[in-house]
Amino acid sequence: MQQHTPELIQQPVPDTQSIWNVLCVDDETNVLRALKRLLNNTEFQFFPASNAREGMKLMQQHSIDIVISDMRMPEIDGAEFLAKIAREYPSSYRMLLTGYADNDATISAVNDGQIHRYLQKPWNNEDLLLTLSQAAERLCLEREKQQLLTTIKQQNQTLHDLNLELEERVQLRTRQIRQAMTRVEQANSQIKTNHRATLKVFYNLISLNPHLGGKQAIQISELCELIARHLELTPSEVTTIHLAGLISELGLLSLPEKILALPLCKLSSTETKLFLEHPVKAYIALAPAENLNDVAEIIKYQYEQVCGAGTPDGLLENQIPLGARILSVARDYVHSINGKRYDICKSSHDTLRQLNRDSGTIYDKQIVQLLPELIPQLEHKALKSSERLVTSMQLEAGMELSRSIYNQNEILLLPAGHRFTASTLERLQSLEKIDGRRHLPIYVLEQ
Repeated sequence: MQQHTPELIQQPVPDTQSIWNVLCVDDETNVLRALKRLLNNTEFQFFPASNAREGMKLMQQHSIDIVISDMRMPEIDGAEFLAKIAREYPSSYRMLLTGYADNDATISAVNDGQIHRYLQKPWNNEDLLLTLSQAAERLCLEREKQQLLTTIKQQNQTLHDLNLELEERVQLRTRQIRQAMTRVEQANSQIKTNHRATLKVFYNLISLNPHLGGKQAIQISELCELIARHLELTPSEVTTIHLAGLISELGLLSLPEKILALPLCKLSSTETKLFLEHPVKAYIALAPAENLNDVAEIIKYQYEQVCGAGTPDGLLENQIPLGARILSVARDYVHSINGKRYDICKSSHDTLRQLNRDSGTIYDKQIVQLLPELIPQLEHKALKSSERLVTSMQLEAGMELSRSIYNQNEILLLPAGHRFTASTLERLQSLEKIDGRRHLPIYVLEQ
């Protein structure tokens, strides 16, 4: 398409015409001579004709502006002649000269010939020149009007073309934007796919470690999501906190097996310090994955405490990211009921009581207060009572196992939930001697 500038085409109006061609038609020679003398040395060029046929020839040969015709002429009178001029040369200025007071003929000439002015013979020269000047002025204005109409038409066409071009450009740009959005959506979809694949790798690494496993990671992430949804966070924030819970223990893969095998309460001060470095290690490990920056930040600050005594930066209350405060509560609840925080698995009731004691110092009080309502929604279940570690000699009839008992060859001796009788107590003590271990690890529910 031809390119247009946004400016409209400006057509200059032509200057006033300097010479005007005047056709005078009259069968009286003396009238024609008088008119020729009158128009000599004026802005009007004189063209004489003695009858209508000569007048028509001159109209065809020259560009006549003004036509002056006598009314009474042989063959074709002035009214009929001017009517023909009006049909064939509508832009001409038409004047009628009449020496007779013939109203009907004059009216006919006005109606049929569409004359602009009529004058009676004999005329006043000044009046006639004035009339011709007015005719020239009218013709000039009329031509200016026509020129302006032509310019407007051209400008309208230009605007029409510009609108069409603009519409095409808009449609083209719309297609380009849609294509770009499609590429962005495809890229985002690929990022999400890569995102999920990356997390799956991290989760699998955690699951493969015998001291960590994937079960607790799932439990932590589920509780994180429940809390985040209850707080009416955005879907994006809920997803981020859920993912942070899923790989919150990623940094533990860098720790010695000895530390991973013990609950937190059994670690020495040196081991505890080393243990608490795992969130920062995970943060560093996740640094190349820019799409996981928010997840990494939550993991980094999960051991901050609202009183400011946490690690790594000693942040206070709302300085700690909300996701990290949620993860801290979810993580310690799950660790407590699974025996990772203490040397026994605590019941949900005892765990909640401990978290409440530490709310306002370690944990966000508002988040802890949500747990009684949210815990029943979890798919996993905690022990109905806390457990304790005993020896076979401390066992009594009626006690209930909280964990299954295996020998050194991983053969099941007694399943979790078994309630001891006198005979099973005796049999277990006998099996303990056969197994060669002084004391089998036996966990029972507190009565």
